[in-house]
Amino acid sequence: MRATAIVGVLVLLAGTAWAQGPEGDVPAGGGAPTAAAEAGLVTADTPPEAPPAGGGIVIRPRLTVEDVAARLAEGASFPDHDLSGLSLPGRTFAGLDLARTGWERADLRGARFARCTLDGADFSGALLSGALFEACSLREVQFLNATLAGASFAQCDASSVGFTGADLSGAAFSDVRFVRSGATYLPALSIALQSQGEPPRSQAFMSALCGNAFAFTYDPRARSTWPGRPLTVNPLTHACEVLGHRAVKRFDLRSGSGATEALSGALARGLTALIPMEVGGRGLRGDSVRGGLWVAVNAEPSPVAGQLPSVRVGSLFGVDVPYTPDDLASRWQGPWDTLEPLGALPARAAYPFVVVGVRLQQTAEREVVAEVLRTAIRIFEEERTFGGVTGGRAAYEALSRDLNNPEVDVREVAVWSGFPRQCLIGTRRDAVEFLREAGAVLGPQGAAHLQAAGAEYETVVGMLEQGWPLPTPGAPAEGAADEALAAQADRYQAATVVLEVMDRERRVVDHFRQALVAEGLGQP
Repeated sequence: MRATAIVGVLVLLAGTAWAQGPEGDVPAGGGAPTAAAEAGLVTADTPPEAPPAGGGIVIRPRLTVEDVAARLAEGASFPDHDLSGLSLPGRTFAGLDLARTGWERADLRGARFARCTLDGADFSGALLSGALFEACSLREVQFLNATLAGASFAQCDASSVGFTGADLSGAAFSDVRFVRSGATYLPALSIALQSQGEPPRSQAFMSALCGNAFAFTYDPRARSTWPGRPLTVNPLTHACEVLGHRAVKRFDLRSGSGATEALSGALARGLTALIPMEVGGRGLRGDSVRGGLWVAVNAEPSPVAGQLPSVRVGSLFGVDVPYTPDDLASRWQGPWDTLEPLGALPARAAYPFVVVGVRLQQTAEREVVAEVLRTAIRIFEEERTFGGVTGGRAAYEALSRDLNNPEVDVREVAVWSGFPRQCLIGTRRDAVEFLREAGAVLGPQGAAHLQAAGAEYETVVGMLEQGWPLPTPGAPAEGAADEALAAQADRYQAATVVLEVMDRERRVVDHFRQALVAEGLGQP
């Protein structure tokens, strides 16, 4: 029998992309590659390069070290400026708009960026050893060949960040979102489905297929966490089934040899596997990156007859790492979260994997949209409680109760304002974009209801973003966080916002029902 070599693609493999979406997600195929794609700088969320207005070259105004010192003394922002090559070690940049700034080859060792907007900034070749990035927006930032040894990233939106060639040894990541909704399995799922003949779809569409775009979960025992999935479905298998693909789960493997044998057997049949892997440690400069990320694994013929299977896994850091079967087994071992619905067993397992095959049946796009809407309705109306964990409408009610309860320390419940709130905002942005796409496959009446539902979700995003009154304890707010939290009125205002969000989403569900009826797609 011909030996096979296992080839894995990590969740945010540089160059792996989404279909063209409303915000210009990276095309998954076709057309000339952009310069960033050829350089391996793009990740699963990276938009394509857009030419400057008028087709010219962008020239940023140049700043000197003295200019920077003056701006910092004034607390003045300086977006779209050139700071390349400047020596600014140990400087603090707090609460500034620094979008699209150029820091190439700058000396920023020990610098601190707190609550800054750095979207589109370029730190290529910069010295950032020991630098701190706290509560920053880092969307589409490039750290090409930057030195980030010992750097720390906390509570940052790092979707579409490029770490190709960066030195991340000893770097630490805490509550960092590499996918805006917190669902880091989405890119791997997209890769798996495309490997099995599915056309490329946008990140938002994939998020909706999984139910993630409509999910909200609240756990009073772990308020700072975000599960990145709905309570009642396995997001991987559910998305496959909605599209008509066969998806088989394996949670019964007990040994590394048995796991790699089962995986090799599935790949030899032309299937694609989804597995979680530990990506830190040997071969990756970023040893403090802990936890498993889901990868999509495909097979290709081995060039050497009888050669043992081997794995090459690209990472979100742009590093292509070779793995032996033993190394693969140790990194895959876990135990990991199986992504099974809460209350279903096993919740965690060693060597979990999901095998994805080709479509068993063709599902009309209208029916795909309809099933997504039905799932969204069920997610919102879920009334079951799983060990104190609630979802949908019940989760909003539980969070509001805690915010209104003076016996619950405001600092304990306000931690929800950080990572979980930002992920919820990301999911609702996914929902808005999905509804725009879905409206194109429905008739006028159905599309009108989806447009109205999208408007409600946009209002929800605004309420959770601009209208959210609570800061996050521990966030770098220059001492203001504790003072603000001392005002109990803030927590009661936050409770009101949560209930208003719940009411908006109830209206969304009503629009989904009306859309299904208007399109003759049955009752939800």
